[in-house]
Formats: sequence, structure tokens, C-alpha cells
Amino acid sequence: AFEEVPVLQMLSLTTTEIEQRAKALIKQLGPTDLNIALEPGESAIGGGAAPTSTIKSVLIAFTHPLKSAAELEQQLRNSSPAVVSRISDDKVLLDLRTVSTNDLPALIAALKRL
Repeated sequence: AFEEVPVLQMLSLTTTEIEQRAKALIKQLGPTDLNIALEPGESAIGGGAAPTSTIKSVLIAFTHPLKSAAELEQQLRNSSPAVVSRISDDKVLLDLRTVSTNDLPALIAALKRL
């Protein structure tokens, strides 16, 4: 279902390719209590000499009717394997640019448990 993307090529994916990955993940997630939307954003890249460099991306933003963004983020971080997300405007944000194809099933499983 997901096209294999070598980890080293993930940085060069276009926003359209990231959006396609996000839509495929949402489709595979199926029915859920989460309110999910796609929104434009940025991927942080670099470190060392370029700690603030960014590139455009498409983010998966979600909320839950009964859980706060902080509760959702903590639940994801405590899942096994841990899912790293960020919070902005009371929404949890996921950037699939940082998720390898092999890790997508574990991410979907973690999201289904929310």
C-alpha cells in the first residue's frame, strides 16, 4: 500500500509526495474518533551548523473530542515504538517526512489506540 522510500531520500520528497503519503495513512487508519486534517507546515532539518533550516511539508493535524493535545502527544510518545509529534494550536502534528515506510504500520497502530 505504501511506496517504499529509502530513508536517505525522505529529505528530498516533495510536498505533493508527503501529502500522498499522509492521505494513504489516513485511508489505512480507517474510522476513528480523531478529527484529522492535512495542513501546510515545515520540516526542521539540520543541526550542528544549520539548526534552524526548514523545508516545506504537509502535516497531519489531529484532535480528539475527549482528550487534549498534550494527552494525545504523551500517549503517542509512550507507545512502543515511541511516536514523536509536536503540538501547535491545540492540535497534534505529525510530519511523515520523518517516518520511514517500515514504521508506518506501527504509527497507524499507535493512532488507532488513541
